Amino acid sequence: MPAMNTTKTGGRSARSDVPLHVGPGHAAARPLGGPRRLRIAVAEDSAEMRALIAATLRADGCDVVEARDGLELVAIVAPAERSGMAFDLIVSDLRMPERSGMEALGALRDEGVRTPYLLITAFGDDETHRDARQLGAVAVLDKPFDLDWLCALVRAAVEPPRG
Repeated sequence: MPAMNTTKTGGRSARSDVPLHVGPGHAAARPLGGPRRLRIAVAEDSAEMRALIAATLRADGCDVVEARDGLELVAIVAPAERSGMAFDLIVSDLRMPERSGMEALGALRDEGVRTPYLLITAFGDDETHRDARQLGAVAVLDKPFDLDWLCALVRAAVEPPRG
């Protein structure tokens, strides 16, 4: 398992199990869209935050499907996986009505969905970060976070290592 990266964003930490080296010429300087547009599911109960994340990822060349909560996320992602239209990445808030981001992650893993999962939260403590990683989240971002950092984590989670 790669070493965990911890970086300060907006006064809070962002932790990731994906190798991330951002600098001049790194993938963070390139749009996410490439020969094939990435398909990303975004689950966030705050309409404003969901729209901001989705707009940022779309501006970087991704196709984004939005969900209002964890229940809707599972209802979108699981059938897509079964039909061969799997998502490249899932970005989900932790605290949402109906089903939390952590519960959605567990439900998707139980259904065999292995799509990389990036969790965002305003309530990230060490236990939450540890539990998310144990369930298979590739990263946990504490709100507020930098949108460029989010895009860099998305790239690191879905692109093969360069070299």
